[in-house]
Amino acid sequence: MKEAKTIGLTIAILSFPFIFGNIINEGFEDGMPNYFTTGGSSPTADINWNTDVYRTGMHSLGITKPAADGSASWISEDLYRFWSVFVGQNVAMNVGAWVKLDGVNIDPATDDEKIQVIFNFLDENGADLLGAPLVLDVPQDQANTDWVEIVSPFPLSFPVTVTVITTEFRFGANATGTAYLDDYFIRNATEGEWVGDFFNPNADLPVGWFTWFDSFSAGQAEWTDEMPESGWQSREYAHSGESSLRMDKYVEETELVVNTDPYSFENTGVPLVISAWVKFELPEGMAAMANTDPAYGIGFTVTWHDGTMGADAWGEVGGSDYRFTTIPGDNADWTYFEAVLVPPENATQYSLRARYWHFFQGTTWWDDFAVNYYEYMPGDVNVDGAVDILDVVLVVSHILGQNELGEPGLTNADFFTDGTVDILDIVAIVDLILYGRYENATVATVLTDGNGAHLSANGFVGGVQLTIRHDEDFQLIPSSTAMVSDYRTIGNETTLIVVAPLDGVLFTAVGEFIITAAIAATTDGYIDVGFGQLAPEKFSINPAYPNPFNPVVNVGFNLPAEGHVKVTIHDLMGREVTTLADGLMGQGYQSLLWNAANTDGVTVASGVYFINIKYNSKAPVIQKVMFLK
Repeated sequence: MKEAKTIGLTIAILSFPFIFGNIINEGFEDGMPNYFTTGGSSPTADINWNTDVYRTGMHSLGITKPAADGSASWISEDLYRFWSVFVGQNVAMNVGAWVKLDGVNIDPATDDEKIQVIFNFLDENGADLLGAPLVLDVPQDQANTDWVEIVSPFPLSFPVTVTVITTEFRFGANATGTAYLDDYFIRNATEGEWVGDFFNPNADLPVGWFTWFDSFSAGQAEWTDEMPESGWQSREYAHSGESSLRMDKYVEETELVVNTDPYSFENTGVPLVISAWVKFELPEGMAAMANTDPAYGIGFTVTWHDGTMGADAWGEVGGSDYRFTTIPGDNADWTYFEAVLVPPENATQYSLRARYWHFFQGTTWWDDFAVNYYEYMPGDVNVDGAVDILDVVLVVSHILGQNELGEPGLTNADFFTDGTVDILDIVAIVDLILYGRYENATVATVLTDGNGAHLSANGFVGGVQLTIRHDEDFQLIPSSTAMVSDYRTIGNETTLIVVAPLDGVLFTAVGEFIITAAIAATTDGYIDVGFGQLAPEKFSINPAYPNPFNPVVNVGFNLPAEGHVKVTIHDLMGREVTTLADGLMGQGYQSLLWNAANTDGVTVASGVYFINIKYNSKAPVIQKVMFLK
């Protein structure tokens, strides 16, 4: 049993405001593409992340070099960075990129005059698997071209696992003009084989982010700047600053995600709060579908990693999804979304996805992502930032076994932090809601009659839990005046919880019952509970049950004091069929059974019968029942 404690309005909250390893470039303001850096010796070259010329998305890797005064390059880190350890050996692949030329030197005679796309293939020890870089010359027979596919001249396969693939888009020392590269690609040379993926191959996302969608690193020839889905840094709209993430998808049955790189964090078991601002331009009706149908969902996914297999293997140990269900409309302005997600015990890293599920379509902009440790709030069971009646309902349902609370709601429900959620925790939450306005009771009595049960106490009782035994035909009607009243029935036993029964009504009932256990609590702890009979204020009868009946009907009534009671049964013609009682009965609830037999013990015919109940000198009360054979 919990120790009785006094609860004031001051609450100790465990606060973990900022997470180690927070998101890099959470507002998409960075001016460099993820996994790429610049290099070279030319003092006049303009190596730029270009937003004016691009094949897909809204960016390309641009180089403008007006003079033959040194080299200029875009150099990548490992683009083959995730999942490649799972690619089989001797799997044939083609690699390449798309390049567009504008006023470049033509007919180069030496490598220094060439524009080239270069690939390096390394194993886990950093050894070059080809013995030298794979160098692909960009055709320079014309000074100006549209987008041209530059592809390896033959399929490449390796007898060992390729761990790293790096690239370089290079102007030789004497090359001049402007060129743009977009859509690095890796493709399988044999249908059905998986060769892995390049990440951020379209150079559309800034440091810290990459995208994934169907065939995203295949550099398909039919792609244009109107590709069916993608994600990129955009300057069209911003919640803060000048940039945001734009996501587009207008096809079904495929997902679109924009993902962060994995980040390390201190996993103490405290949930993480994931948040972002989102702006919407959707097809008509899409918001309503997203709010109600998971297949049309949009939201967050967090992948949990343990880091033991290295970044290349992803090291996934779990995932948590959060779909938005409160999108204001198809063309909603910036809207804040927040998810509270619990990491697995063995997670040491997380990565975050902005995600379109399979059937969601439309354009959205995302900005100001944040990941923070959750600040526990005692009583906030539904984790909405407030303590109110909804939280009480969830705790009651949890105690009754109707639902199981997850984290962090379970910790918030355990107000006393003793590892158990029970009636005392409910009372403490109620006290927060009511601001402790009532004087606590020290004793209480559960009073029963044939109609149900009431609570009599010398002060405020925050919660009552009853265990009730009854027959199969028993019907319980919870209190309609309590803050919360709910129950669960298993077989012939019902557990009832009544929160803040201000007028004393615990329940009303039809049928026989016995209260076998009662617990009552205030913010001071558990209080003593006694039992007694509730004296009716006046003579009354209860509805006969069951009705229609076969073979027995229960006849119940309430007597304000001891008196003479006569109960008779009559048929439609008014003839007396039998007498159930004729004598003194005590105060309180009384009940009789009629087995549909007449005075001689013979079962009567099916039909309507009347129960005539006369108490002392009062006028008889008549109730109609129907017997069905």
